[in-house]
Amino acid sequence: MLIPIAMIIMGFVYNRYPPYNSNVDPKAGYRSRRSMQSKESWDYAHRILARLYTRTAIVWGLVLYFAKRILPYDPGSMSLVFGAISVLLLLMPIPVTELLLKRKFGS
Repeated sequence: MLIPIAMIIMGFVYNRYPPYNSNVDPKAGYRSRRSMQSKESWDYAHRILARLYTRTAIVWGLVLYFAKRILPYDPGSMSLVFGAISVLLLLMPIPVTELLLKRKFGS
């Protein structure tokens, strides 16, 4: 449950308080070649990533909560599987954000 909680917090922070600088900040935030092309792409990337993290984390948190109470498997085995899925879900919004940046701003 720690990864979904961390994703919700990060989504909230990026949504409410995105890394702000008059220019793109090379030290903080979601840094990729596309997101750092302009201030507009920087802001867009942070809005998209925040929404994806928040939505993914809420759904995954609910799945984890109910699965741990319903499934009759060993808690240690379930934690290993759920931990691996959590890491994948933590990384999943990155290619989606890049795809949306490419559609909106081109190469």
